[in-house]
Amino acid sequence: MDVALNWNNIVKKKIYNKFNPVNWMAQNHVAANLLMLLMLIGGIFFMQKIRQEIQPNYTFATVIVSMSYPGASPEEVEENIILAIEASLQSVEGLDRIRSTASEGFANVYVDIEGGENLDRVLQNVRNAVDIITSFPTDAERPNIRLDDDARWLTTIGISGDVPEKVLHDLVNRIKSDLLHMEGVIQVLPQINKDPEISIEIPQSVLRSLNVTLPEVAQRVGDAAKDVPSGDVETTDGQYILRTEGRREYGMEFKNIPLKTDSDGSQVTLGDVSTIRSGFEENTSFFSYNGAPGMIVYVYQSKNSRAMELANRVHQYVEDLSSTLPDTLKLDLPSKRTEKYSERMDMLIDNGMVGLLLVVLTLGLFLNPRLAFWVGVSIPVVFISSFSILYYLDVSINMISMFAFIMTLGIVVDDAIIVGESIHAKRQQGLSVRDAVVEGANDMILPVIFAVGTNIIAFIPLIMLPGDMGQYMKSLPIVAVVVFTVSLIEALFILPAHLNAKDKKRKWPNFLKPLQRTLLFREHVANGLDRFRDIKFRKALTWAIDHRYITVVLFTGGLILIAAWFESNRIDFHWYPQIPSDRVSAKLTMPADASFEDLITISENIEAAGVSAIQELGSLDDVESRSVSAGLYNSVYSSVTFELVSESHREFDQNDFVRLWREKAGDVPEAHSLVFDFLASFGGGSGVYVDMRHSSNVVLETAAKELAATMKTIEGLVDVTDGLAQGKKQLRYTLTDEATSLGFTENELGRQLRAAFFGAEAVRMLRDSHQVKVWVRLPVQERNSLNDLENFVVRSPSGVELPLSQATDIEYSRTFTDIRREDGRRNIYVGGVMDMAAGSESLAKRELTENILPALKAKYPGLQAGLRGSFSSRSGYSTMSMIGMGLGIVSVVVFALMASLFRSYLQGFIVIMTIPYCMAAAVAGHIIMGYGLTSNSMFGMIALAGMVVNGSLVLTSRMNDLIRTGIEYREAIIEGSISRFRPILITSLTTTVGLLPMLFETSQQALFLVPFAIALSFGTVVSSFVVLLLIPALHAIHYDFKAWKDAEVAELEVTAGVTKV
Repeated sequence: MDVALNWNNIVKKKIYNKFNPVNWMAQNHVAANLLMLLMLIGGIFFMQKIRQEIQPNYTFATVIVSMSYPGASPEEVEENIILAIEASLQSVEGLDRIRSTASEGFANVYVDIEGGENLDRVLQNVRNAVDIITSFPTDAERPNIRLDDDARWLTTIGISGDVPEKVLHDLVNRIKSDLLHMEGVIQVLPQINKDPEISIEIPQSVLRSLNVTLPEVAQRVGDAAKDVPSGDVETTDGQYILRTEGRREYGMEFKNIPLKTDSDGSQVTLGDVSTIRSGFEENTSFFSYNGAPGMIVYVYQSKNSRAMELANRVHQYVEDLSSTLPDTLKLDLPSKRTEKYSERMDMLIDNGMVGLLLVVLTLGLFLNPRLAFWVGVSIPVVFISSFSILYYLDVSINMISMFAFIMTLGIVVDDAIIVGESIHAKRQQGLSVRDAVVEGANDMILPVIFAVGTNIIAFIPLIMLPGDMGQYMKSLPIVAVVVFTVSLIEALFILPAHLNAKDKKRKWPNFLKPLQRTLLFREHVANGLDRFRDIKFRKALTWAIDHRYITVVLFTGGLILIAAWFESNRIDFHWYPQIPSDRVSAKLTMPADASFEDLITISENIEAAGVSAIQELGSLDDVESRSVSAGLYNSVYSSVTFELVSESHREFDQNDFVRLWREKAGDVPEAHSLVFDFLASFGGGSGVYVDMRHSSNVVLETAAKELAATMKTIEGLVDVTDGLAQGKKQLRYTLTDEATSLGFTENELGRQLRAAFFGAEAVRMLRDSHQVKVWVRLPVQERNSLNDLENFVVRSPSGVELPLSQATDIEYSRTFTDIRREDGRRNIYVGGVMDMAAGSESLAKRELTENILPALKAKYPGLQAGLRGSFSSRSGYSTMSMIGMGLGIVSVVVFALMASLFRSYLQGFIVIMTIPYCMAAAVAGHIIMGYGLTSNSMFGMIALAGMVVNGSLVLTSRMNDLIRTGIEYREAIIEGSISRFRPILITSLTTTVGLLPMLFETSQQALFLVPFAIALSFGTVVSSFVVLLLIPALHAIHYDFKAWKDAEVAELEVTAGVTKV
C-alpha cells in the first residue's frame, strides 16, 4: 500500500539508514528470529501460568444486604427492616438503584452500583449507612453485607441418602470443614443451612402453676447458661483472674437449672417440668436429590485461584470420600466443571483450528507461497506471544477470551498481508529482493500503524462498558487490543526479514510432484483473480463511477430497507443474550391455603412427569442430576430441577424437553402458577414481563390481575402469572379495654405470644464452629391449632391472667408470600415465557407497549407499567448509552485520524461512510441467520466500526498518490481501486473465513457468541462492496463538487477581470 508522496520521499531518503529500526530488522535475519523466539518462549512460559476457567471471573456491581427477622411476616419485615435500610441508603453516593424483597422472616436488599464507582468504597459506605440504624427490632439478626460474588462459583456437590437428617448434616459439616482447609476454596454453602438448636418445651399448665411466663423462663436460662468474666484480684500470692462458669453446650446440661426454690430449700428444675430436645432449627423445608433425601453444597473459589486445578482437587476429594462412605450415602458431582470446561474449550478450539485452516488456505490461494507461509506462521506467533501480556493484565483463558482469539484469526493477518503485498508489488516493479523488502516495509509503516490503530480504537470503548454484560465481556476487547498490538510488531519487525530471501528454483523430486501441482493450481487461482479484477471488476467499477449518483442511491436504499425492517419489530431484540442452560426447571407456586404436604406431593408429581418426558426423548443417562426443593424461600414455593448432560451427549434440546414436560405435567388446577424455564440471562431470566407500580396496593393488585388475563391471549405466551401469590393467613391482635385496664401492654402481649408459638431465645453459643440457639417455647401439641391460640392464657406484669380471646380483639387478614420493592415503591412482575415456535417475542412486546399497557394506564391513573427493565435497569440504559457513545467516539476519532492523514475533512468523512452501511449489513446478517439482536451484536458493531474503514484508508491513500502524480481524477479513482482490489478482498476474506465456523456453531452454550460473529463477518463481507464500489463513487461525487466549486471560482475571476478591463 502506498501513501502520500511526501511520506514516500522521506522514507526513500532514509531507506538504507540503519538507525531506522524497521529497515535494520528487515535486513537482519538473526535479530528478527531472536525476537520471534523470545516472544514465543515468553508466551509459552506464561501460557502455563495463566488462569483457566469456564466463565470470566468478575464481581457484580451489586451490594447485598441480608437480614433475618425470625417469625416476622413479610409486612413486618418491610416496615421494620427494609424501609429503614432504604431510608438510610438515600445519603450514599454512587448508587444506581435499590431493589428489595421482604419474605417471611427475611429481608434482602440489592444495591446496584453506578458504573465507574469504586466497589470497595461503596461497599464500605453501605455498611456505614446500615450500621447507624438504631430502629431494628431486638429479635432481628445482625445484617450481613457483602458484594455479590456469585461469579466465583467453582463446583457443586450433591449428597443423597435415605438416612436421618443429622447424618446428612454431619456429612455436610465434614465436607465443609475439609474443603475450607483446601487452598483456593473461600466459601462452602449448603443449599439448606439448618443450624443446630436446643428446644426447651414447657406446657402452659406448668407455667401457670409456677406463676411464670416463657420470656421469664428464657431470661433465667440465659442467666444460668453463660460464663461471666468477673475481673481479677491482686493478692500477696499474685494476680488471680475471676470467672463465673455457667456455660452449657448440650441439652442435658440444662436440666439442673432451677426455676423455683421453696422456703424449705427444695427446687423445681428445668428438667423436672420441661422436655429438652436437641436437633435442628424448626422450619418447613424439603429437598430431595435423585429421588432420595439429600442436599446440595456449593463450593466457591478465591479470586486468584486456578479454577481448573482447584476443581480437579475438589473432584478428587469427593471421589476419595465417596469410597469411605456406606452404601446408604452417595456423593455426586452434578456440575463437573473440568468436563464442561474441556467440552467448551474443545468446541472453541475446534472452531479456531478450522478457522485457522480456512485462513491459511485463503492466503495460500491468493498470495505467493513464501508470503502465504510466513503470513500463516505469524498467526500462532502473535497468539502465543500475546499470553505474556495477558498474564500481567490478569486475563484468564475462558470462553470469552478464547472467542476473542477466534474472532481475530482473520483480522490479525491484515497488517501482514498489507506489508507482504507491498513487498510483492515492489518485486513486480523490478526491484531486487533486498530493496523490495526494505522499501516495501518502510512504505507501510504509517498505513499499518493507522490500520491497526483504528482496530484498537474500535475495541477500546468495549473495555469501558459498565454493567454486568460489560464486565462479563471485558476480556474480549482486552485480548483483541493485545493481539493487534503484537501483530503490529510482528508485521513490521519480523515478517520483512523472513521475506528477505531470494526464491530459488529447484528441481522437484517425484514425491513432491503433487505439491508442485498444488502450487500450479494456486497460480491458476491467483491469475484468475487478477483476470476478474482487470475485466469484470473494472467494468463494474467504471459503471459505478459513471453512474455514481445511482450507485449511492442503491446502497442507501438498502440501508433504509434494513432500518425500516428493524423499526417494524420483525427482528427480536434482547439486551441480555438468552443463553440456553443445561439446567431446566419448573417453578411452582401454590395458593396460601395449600398445605406443605400438598406442595411436596405436587412437586414430586411434576418431577415424575419430567422423568417420563426424559425417558420418552432418550433415557435417564441424559440427566446428570434431578432435585426437588420446597419451602426453602417460603412455604408455598418449590422448584423441580433437571441438570441435563451437555447437548453433545444427548439427542434432544431443552426446548423439546420443556414442551413434552409441560404436556405430561398437564394442568395443575391446585397451583397458583407453574413456570418452566431453561434460559439463563443477566437480565434475570427469560420471558416477557411487565414491571408494574402504583401508590395504592389495591389498584396495583387489580391492574396486575387484569393484565395477566390479557397477556394469556397473546399468541405463544405461556405460563403467565400475575405475580400476586398470597401468603399465609394472618391474625392481627389488639388489646381490649379490659386488658389495658389490667396493665397489659402490647409489648408484653407480643413477647408472650412469640415465646409460646415461635419461641423465646434464651442464649446462643458457638459449638464446633456452629451457632447454637437455645429456645424456650410451648410443646408442639399445644401450638398447632386455632384452639391453642384461643385458649392460650396471657399474664400481666402484676400477675393477672386472661385468655387470649378475652384479652384481645382478633382481625383476620392475608399476608403476601413476599413483597418486592424498587427505588422506594412496591412493584409486581406480570408475565410469562415465550414459546418461540408459537409466537414472536418482539411482536408480543410491541402489542404490550403500543396497545395493552397504554389502555391499562388510562384505566388506572397513576399506574406505572413497562416492560421489565423500563424503570429500573439504569445500568442497562447506561450500557446502551455507552454503546452509542462508543460508536460516536470511534467514528469521531477515526474521522479525525483520516482527515489528518489526508488533510481533507471531506475525504475523512467519505472514509467513515463505510461504517453505517456495514452496520446495516450486520443487522441483515442477523435476519438471514435467524438470530435476534443482543448486546453482543452491539458490541460487534462497535468493533466493526474501526475495522471496516481500513479498506477505505488503503484505497483513498492510493488514489491521492496517483492524483499527485498528475493522473486525471477519474482514472486515479479507477486505477487506485484496481490496484488495491487484492489486499482489500483478501483481508475481508480472511476475516470472514476465520469466523465462518462460529457462524454455523450449533453448541447451545456458544450461541450467545454467534451474534458477535455475525456482526463482524457480514459487516466485513459487505465492506468489500462498499469500499470497492460505493467509496469510489463518493470520491467521484466529491470531485464533482470540487470541479463545480473550481468552475464557480474561475467564473468569478473571469467576471472580475472583465470588470477591471
